[in-house]
Amino acid sequence: MSMAREAGGLLTSVKDFYLWLEALFNSPTSSSKHLIKPILLRQMMTPSLISRKNPYGWDGYGYGLIINDNGNVIEHTGEVYGFETCFKRLMKEQINIILFSNIFECPVGDYADYIQSILTTTEHGEFGAKRLRQRFNTTSKTKKRFKNKFLR
Repeated sequence: MSMAREAGGLLTSVKDFYLWLEALFNSPTSSSKHLIKPILLRQMMTPSLISRKNPYGWDGYGYGLIINDNGNVIEHTGEVYGFETCFKRLMKEQINIILFSNIFECPVGDYADYIQSILTTTEHGEFGAKRLRQRFNTTSKTKKRFKNKFLR
């Protein structure tokens, strides 16, 4: 391959992809200014009946989106020619986890799972919004833990 190009027509940066996800999932519900119609977004995030019986451990698959945790986690991964991507939208917490890599066979899905576990688990094993905000404001302890886990 002489030049890397997008799979499926998407070429973006992490920042622009974040803005896209925010516009998609945080569209106003009472105005006509939607990125897509609310009914289409619901269909995208509704598992098809056949996808609920899958070998991957997902709760289901909507229109291009993997649905997990009873609809609280919406995600999608992609790869092409040495590039790997993963995004997770934590619906209840309104958090986007976005990972892009140009490392061949980089386990971005595993990294996203790990980041999700940091963001949503307290020391007592349950989610707390206050604790999430504290963890989201990246502390040196979190940075060190992430660095030790993934940047060896």
